[in-house]
Amino acid sequence: MTLVISTAALGAACSSASGEPGRGAPPSTLESAPTSTTVPTSASTRVALVGDSIALEARDDLTRRLDERGETLDAFTRGGTSPCDWRDTVSAAITPGRYRAVVIVFVGNRWTPCMQPNGRFPTPAETVAQYRSDVADLAQLINQRGAPVYFVIPPAMDPIRQPEQAQLSASVGRDVYRDVARREPGVTTIDPAPALSATYLESDRCRPDEADLCSPNGTVQLRTTDGIHICPIDPDDLAARAAECPVPAAGARRLAQLIADAVVPRPAR
Repeated sequence: MTLVISTAALGAACSSASGEPGRGAPPSTLESAPTSTTVPTSASTRVALVGDSIALEARDDLTRRLDERGETLDAFTRGGTSPCDWRDTVSAAITPGRYRAVVIVFVGNRWTPCMQPNGRFPTPAETVAQYRSDVADLAQLINQRGAPVYFVIPPAMDPIRQPEQAQLSASVGRDVYRDVARREPGVTTIDPAPALSATYLESDRCRPDEADLCSPNGTVQLRTTDGIHICPIDPDDLAARAAECPVPAAGARRLAQLIADAVVPRPAR
């Protein structure tokens, strides 16, 4: 198993907060921009993962899935962060020809200083506006380095426990990621609905490859009971661990499998 973990270039701009919003996902799994002329400049076997706590929780499972396909994952993840926290890191790390793909996972956080330039918590509309600018900037930067970009649409959040955040993340997916994918070549969105459901679903029937996680009643827990995350432990424990999931997690496993299949499809048999 090969995994490179980095939190470089974040410094004091990062918060350890792990609470964040998410969204429901429309039906299709992959949505691409018009045909792109952007291609990797070398036969790279490395994939970069950039993101917040959802990315962090899926990181180890994604490492395993990619390792099975001969790929190395470089992870740049920290709970509570936003695209603006990682701009300098992406600029330094995503060099021409180094990566076959860059996967980006942010669900609408607004906790760190770069999201609060006026020293106040931004409104949902202000958050979406800044995400639109920052996400387009990241996509253009990565495109210039010759790597395809995959934005993971935020998974559906619990609209009862997290009403504002669920709406905010829905806007991030609909109004930011999909819009940028339509306008920027080399950008694809990955819809998590086939892994986690199009609407919030805390538990689900076990799948054939989940026997090790399956409860006696034939179900697996997909989500944290905070209505946000994908690690099946107490939310306070998860927050104390800065979103490092210490147990096998069906939600993280499913999401990682979906991402791996999108980014590095298995050869046809």
